[in-house]
Amino acid sequence: MKLKNVLTLCILPLCLVSCGKKSIYKYEVREVSIDSVPSKGIYGTELSIDLIGTNSLFVADSLLVADIQNGSKPYFFEIYNLNTESLVTGIGMYGRAKYEFLSTPVIPTRQYYTNDGDIIVPVNDNGLIKELNLTQSVSRNNAVIENTYKGYSYNEASTVILDNDVQFAYRYARPDDNITEIKDLLPKAELIKDGKVTRSIELFNSFMKDHRINKDRAEYYYWGKLLKKPDSDIVVLPMFLMNYMLFFNLETDDFYAIHIDGFPTFQDGINGETAGRCFLSATATSEYIYAYYGGDFDIVYEDNPDYAGRILKFDWEGNLIETYPIHDAVITDIAYSETNKKLYGLNVYSGDLYSFDF
Repeated sequence: MKLKNVLTLCILPLCLVSCGKKSIYKYEVREVSIDSVPSKGIYGTELSIDLIGTNSLFVADSLLVADIQNGSKPYFFEIYNLNTESLVTGIGMYGRAKYEFLSTPVIPTRQYYTNDGDIIVPVNDNGLIKELNLTQSVSRNNAVIENTYKGYSYNEASTVILDNDVQFAYRYARPDDNITEIKDLLPKAELIKDGKVTRSIELFNSFMKDHRINKDRAEYYYWGKLLKKPDSDIVVLPMFLMNYMLFFNLETDDFYAIHIDGFPTFQDGINGETAGRCFLSATATSEYIYAYYGGDFDIVYEDNPDYAGRILKFDWEGNLIETYPIHDAVITDIAYSETNKKLYGLNVYSGDLYSFDF
């Protein structure tokens, strides 16, 4: 055997070990290929609900909640009946009363749960997590708040509520922690009970390669909205600017990530061409995760000018089941109704709302 080949064989294991030590994400990363699963194109049906001025979409049963972020209405939320495509009521006023909001409230995730048959939606009011009773709010034409918890603002963390009123927060910014070192700004996960952090989970060994990182925006590329599996303490973070979904099984303490094969990794870093083209939005049922993905937009659009991204369907173990390329319906946010068996897509720029049969 030639000396060159011998040296290569000797160096390769050392290289693999070294590369492993330099891994940016602390836990296992599994590769997922879009081309390895069935694909079926879908077309949206435009609904008569005009959501201009709406920032994001939330659906519970047959009710759609639109958050009004531009101050054009005297309330913060509009509630629509998806079956009749009509406005039911507007709720949420500014003020200091229990049923009012101190700032512009945000429905931070797709999470909702039931209490004695009523639909409860966690709403973030500048760091106060308020449980909005959607059912009673519709009945009374006024916001009904059940409980309020201290948490993080929407600008610094995405939060879901686990069993026993425990919060799971993915902290992508820490403006009030008096941090001076960039490495200490790395995003992390936290479990919170009664306003106190009971567990902190480190996720990253280092930041990605990016000369633009500074103390004011070090968290920028790590942003995402958490999804919680209904009736289970399994949580997923689809990342908005990177081709990753982070999985947190808090029942078994099993943490891992999936990565879309063939696209930039944490090791590669990120550039302006890929920013904003990954997991743009996601929604979930008890069986599946539906993620609106735009990471391959530039590649597919060149030969298919009606292509508008695709829906990726995962199970809760991170296995990709099927993909659904979207044609002609330009959307930016999605939500799913298990009652209607439909996925809804919103274009925040035009206010157009579409439905897709699933």
